[in-house]
Amino acid sequence: MILTGPAIAAAIQAGDITIDPYDPRRISPNAYDWRLSSQIKICHGALDAAHPTHTTEARIPITGMVLFPGALYLGLTYERSCSERYAQLLNGNRTIGALGIWVHVSAPLGHTGHAIAWTLEIRVA
Repeated sequence: MILTGPAIAAAIQAGDITIDPYDPRRISPNAYDWRLSSQIKICHGALDAAHPTHTTEARIPITGMVLFPGALYLGLTYERSCSERYAQLLNGNRTIGALGIWVHVSAPLGHTGHAIAWTLEIRVA
Protein backbone atom coordinates (compact mmCIF):
# COMPACT_ATOMS: atom_id res chain seq x y z
CA MET A 1 0.00 0.00 0.00
CA ILE A 2 1.32 3.45 -0.92
CA LEU A 3 0.08 6.26 1.33
CA THR A 4 -1.33 9.47 -0.11
CA GLY A 5 -0.32 12.84 1.33
CA PRO A 6 -3.33 13.02 3.67
CA ALA A 7 -2.66 9.43 4.83
CA ILE A 8 0.99 10.35 5.52
CA ALA A 9 -0.17 13.33 7.58
CA ALA A 10 -2.60 11.10 9.52
CA ALA A 11 0.14 8.50 10.14
CA ILE A 12 2.43 11.24 11.47
CA GLN A 13 -0.34 12.42 13.81
CA ALA A 14 -0.89 8.81 14.96
CA GLY A 15 2.84 8.33 15.61
CA ASP A 16 3.22 5.64 12.92
CA ILE A 17 5.66 7.81 10.91
CA THR A 18 8.27 10.22 12.25
CA ILE A 19 9.80 12.94 10.07
CA ASP A 20 12.28 15.27 11.76
CA PRO A 21 12.10 18.17 11.24
CA TYR A 22 8.50 17.91 10.04
CA ASP A 23 6.83 20.69 8.07
CA PRO A 24 3.15 20.00 7.28
CA ARG A 25 3.38 22.42 4.31
CA ARG A 26 5.65 19.87 2.59
CA ILE A 27 2.85 17.29 2.30
CA SER A 28 1.78 17.04 -1.33
CA PRO A 29 -1.19 15.04 -2.71
CA ASN A 30 0.85 11.82 -2.93
CA ALA A 31 4.04 12.32 -0.93
CA TYR A 32 6.17 14.29 1.47
CA ASP A 33 8.52 16.70 -0.33
CA TRP A 34 12.03 16.18 1.07
CA ARG A 35 14.69 18.87 1.14
CA LEU A 36 18.36 18.56 0.26
CA SER A 37 20.80 19.29 3.09
CA SER A 38 23.52 21.89 2.58
CA GLN A 39 26.39 19.36 2.32
CA ILE A 40 27.15 17.37 -0.82
CA LYS A 41 29.89 14.90 -1.79
CA ILE A 42 31.33 14.95 -5.28
CA CYS A 43 32.70 11.64 -6.56
CA HIS A 44 35.82 11.81 -8.73
CA GLY A 45 37.17 9.32 -11.24
CA ALA A 46 35.77 6.02 -12.36
CA LEU A 47 33.40 4.23 -10.02
CA ASP A 48 34.62 0.72 -9.20
CA ALA A 49 33.17 -1.34 -6.35
CA ALA A 50 36.57 -3.01 -5.89
CA HIS A 51 38.29 0.29 -5.04
CA PRO A 52 37.38 3.20 -2.74
CA THR A 53 35.83 6.17 -4.51
CA HIS A 54 37.64 9.47 -4.07
CA THR A 55 35.22 12.19 -2.94
CA THR A 56 35.38 15.80 -1.93
CA GLU A 57 32.80 17.46 0.25
CA ALA A 58 31.27 20.83 -0.57
CA ARG A 59 28.75 23.15 1.02
CA ILE A 60 25.89 24.13 -1.28
CA PRO A 61 25.69 27.94 -1.37
CA ILE A 62 22.35 29.59 -0.65
CA THR A 63 22.33 30.68 -4.32
CA GLY A 64 22.58 27.07 -5.51
CA MET A 65 25.23 24.97 -7.20
CA VAL A 66 25.97 24.07 -10.81
CA LEU A 67 25.93 20.31 -11.39
CA PHE A 68 27.87 18.85 -14.31
CA PRO A 69 26.88 15.92 -16.55
CA GLY A 70 28.79 12.71 -15.96
CA ALA A 71 29.59 13.44 -12.31
CA LEU A 72 28.06 11.60 -9.39
CA TYR A 73 26.97 13.70 -6.43
CA LEU A 74 25.92 12.26 -3.08
CA GLY A 75 23.56 14.39 -1.04
CA LEU A 76 21.53 13.80 2.09
CA THR A 77 17.98 14.72 2.85
CA TYR A 78 17.60 17.51 5.39
CA GLU A 79 14.93 15.45 7.13
CA ARG A 80 15.30 12.09 8.85
CA SER A 81 12.43 9.64 8.82
CA CYS A 82 11.40 6.47 10.59
CA SER A 83 8.46 4.12 10.77
CA GLU A 84 7.98 0.88 12.65
CA ARG A 85 4.83 0.22 10.63
CA TYR A 86 5.61 1.24 7.03
CA ALA A 87 8.49 0.68 4.63
CA GLN A 88 9.53 3.97 3.02
CA LEU A 89 9.95 4.70 -0.68
CA LEU A 90 11.87 7.63 -2.14
CA ASN A 91 11.76 8.73 -5.77
CA GLY A 92 12.68 11.88 -7.65
CA ASN A 93 9.83 13.96 -8.97
CA ARG A 94 8.79 14.98 -12.47
CA THR A 95 10.05 18.56 -12.10
CA ILE A 96 13.61 17.44 -11.34
CA GLY A 97 13.47 14.74 -14.03
CA ALA A 98 12.40 17.32 -16.63
CA LEU A 99 15.68 19.15 -15.90
CA GLY A 100 17.63 16.00 -16.78
CA ILE A 101 18.58 15.30 -13.16
CA TRP A 102 18.24 11.78 -11.82
CA VAL A 103 17.89 11.43 -8.09
CA HIS A 104 18.17 8.24 -6.07
CA VAL A 105 18.38 5.58 -8.74
CA SER A 106 19.62 2.43 -7.01
CA ALA A 107 18.09 2.06 -3.53
CA PRO A 108 14.68 3.71 -3.16
CA LEU A 109 13.37 1.45 -0.36
CA GLY A 110 13.85 2.29 3.31
CA HIS A 111 13.21 -0.57 5.71
CA THR A 112 10.83 -0.45 8.65
CA GLY A 113 12.45 0.53 11.92
CA HIS A 114 15.37 2.46 10.41
CA ALA A 115 15.63 6.16 11.31
CA ILE A 116 17.49 7.67 8.37
CA ALA A 117 18.44 10.69 6.40
CA TRP A 118 18.28 9.46 2.81
CA THR A 119 21.44 9.38 0.71
CA LEU A 120 20.57 10.85 -2.67
CA GLU A 121 22.50 9.67 -5.73
CA ILE A 122 22.37 12.68 -8.03
CA ARG A 123 23.35 12.53 -11.72
CA VAL A 124 22.85 15.03 -14.52
CA ALA A 125 22.07 13.77 -18.05
